[in-house]
Amino acid sequence: MESSREFSSQSINEHRLIELRDVTSTNKFLEILMDKGAGEQGLIVTSEYQSEGRGMNGTSWTSEKGKNLLMSMLHFPEGLSVQNQFYLSKCSALAVSKAIDRIVGAEISKIKWPNDVYINSKKTAGILIQSSIKGESAQYSFLGFGVNLNQNTFSIKNATSLMSETGQKIKIKEFLSYLIDELDRWLKVISDGHFDQINAMYYKKLIGYRQWLTYKKDEELFKGKVLKIEDDGHLLMELENGKQQLFAVKEISLVQAE
Repeated sequence: MESSREFSSQSINEHRLIELRDVTSTNKFLEILMDKGAGEQGLIVTSEYQSEGRGMNGTSWTSEKGKNLLMSMLHFPEGLSVQNQFYLSKCSALAVSKAIDRIVGAEISKIKWPNDVYINSKKTAGILIQSSIKGESAQYSFLGFGVNLNQNTFSIKNATSLMSETGQKIKIKEFLSYLIDELDRWLKVISDGHFDQINAMYYKKLIGYRQWLTYKKDEELFKGKVLKIEDDGHLLMELENGKQQLFAVKEISLVQAE
């Protein structure tokens, strides 16, 4: 099975946990398990290192071996329609943000649309969600996470880690437990259909919500204020001229937190 070495299979927070030393990506590992009919609800895969870690739209995600959390969860949404798929993204970002706040003991994290998690205007975590869609609903989803915990040097200037921000080494297994707990909580909110509860917390955490900030589209700078995130993930923004405009994911970037 792929170029990976499994060294532990156990359970955590009532989830089966597969721990790997190295893998191309944890999402890809889950994909192979699904192809073999070996997937199960809530299965967690972690790895000390992944050689082909990716973010949204094919961007790369690099991580020093053994210093951060690289994980994926297999999730079977019950009756989640295609038009509500973005709630998986919202809840995944909320779970990471809440787990960070819990382990630090203070509300220090924010969410940058669509689902990056930031501390002090620097990226701390990235999320990649891949779903298998059939008809009008999702059959299953891979929820992939890369969270910088104990790494202190980065290839991009706007990255950080919990250790860099707090000065304390983070226990990876402890953070994993917090994250799984928060994922279980927020995914249940989805299954219960309480989308207003998700939106309220997402907007509370969202950078730029109802605030004028500077953005960039292509090479043009402009000021905008986030009014709403549509159910399909598009961002509705008010511009300085009073007009409103929809933007797709990655169509614009936040200048203060690129």
